[in-house]
Amino acid sequence: MWNQVGPGRLASLSLYALANSYLWNSLHPLVLPFLLLTLVPEEVKGTALGGLTFVGLALAMFLQPITGTMSDRASWRWGRRRPFVLIGGLGICFVLSFMAPAPSFVWLLVGYLGLQVVGNVAQGAYQGFLPDLVPSAKRGAASGAKNAAEVLGIVIASVLTAALLTRVSPLSAFAGIGLVVLLGTVGTMALLPEPAVTQARDEFSLSEVFRVDLRRHAGFAWLVGSRFFTIVAITSVQTFALFFIRDLIGVSDLEATAMTGSLITTIGVAILVVAYPVGVAADRWGRKPFLFFAGGLGALGALLMLAATSYLHLVLFGSLLGIATGIFLTTSWALFTDLVPDAEAARFLGLSNLATAGGAAAARLHGPLIDALNGVGHNLGYRALLVLLALWFVLGAALLVKVREQRPAQVARPTLSPSP
Repeated sequence: MWNQVGPGRLASLSLYALANSYLWNSLHPLVLPFLLLTLVPEEVKGTALGGLTFVGLALAMFLQPITGTMSDRASWRWGRRRPFVLIGGLGICFVLSFMAPAPSFVWLLVGYLGLQVVGNVAQGAYQGFLPDLVPSAKRGAASGAKNAAEVLGIVIASVLTAALLTRVSPLSAFAGIGLVVLLGTVGTMALLPEPAVTQARDEFSLSEVFRVDLRRHAGFAWLVGSRFFTIVAITSVQTFALFFIRDLIGVSDLEATAMTGSLITTIGVAILVVAYPVGVAADRWGRKPFLFFAGGLGALGALLMLAATSYLHLVLFGSLLGIATGIFLTTSWALFTDLVPDAEAARFLGLSNLATAGGAAAARLHGPLIDALNGVGHNLGYRALLVLLALWFVLGAALLVKVREQRPAQVARPTLSPSP
């Protein structure tokens, strides 16, 4: 582990998080909805987007624990994490070049599934770096830096990708995504050297990947449940924002895309402002109080959205959701890194993706509900969605009652390996 965790090391640790965030926050709220407006009929656009991303994220739910476990047990000269990041990052760039033309929905689906495969090869291993390298008493700050990097990826994507889509072409948007991922991959390889791992490790067994002793790790299981419902709420806002803005305000596809980019930027800035300070504060005062506050604030923001009648309202109320999201993502990830065993850090953090990707996948199931209720009453589907989001925020906070938290300073762990 690093004895000192300064800004430079936090930045190097968070570089791939930024690139990965740029990738998915370009595709999910902007590129995929934009392409689907021309590839599927208008009346099924929500169902098509929900179905496409649901299948991909369901695949990611199971891939990430597997690749994380493989990296936990890898014995390579380059270390146990970095080879997976390199293979996955280069694979992302290759698959993006396949997806870019997208002449049909089926073509887009195949490319998106391939992207989930290679993307989770990299991410499953990358997540192990934080518990490998950062002492427990600094993991709130490190989680805050990682979350800030992810939000910076959201902000850059919402500005740059929206501009490339609306002012240049979809091909240029794909090229921009590939370049950012390539830079993040190369930077991680250069800045996060690992010691060679040559000692014998247990052979990989698929049957062990999803096995968790619920008596020993009950807190981890409850935290997965909490994160699942909260991620459903957070992701739903992002996923259907473009359609919501277009139909609520009554603007063109291009205008709605630009407004969605601006709204996501506003939410992203709100997250960015709170992410690192909240992480530092959580190292001092604990994780759960901040998580409870985030659940309440998120529910309030969703309910206030019911009164939105203009783009200004969306920005104001969206800022509350952004603050809640920043607090939740930072402190929940810090709590995860406190609870996972060091020897299987990537496997357990990969299992947490049952909540992250699973919640994101479940959020897409709101698509058919929105389409059906919008057919019954004007924008009724969107209003029903907002009520559900408030419910998911509250439920996510309620499940935290079952999580037994240790203060970060109390969490003592053996060092896996010396940092170079």
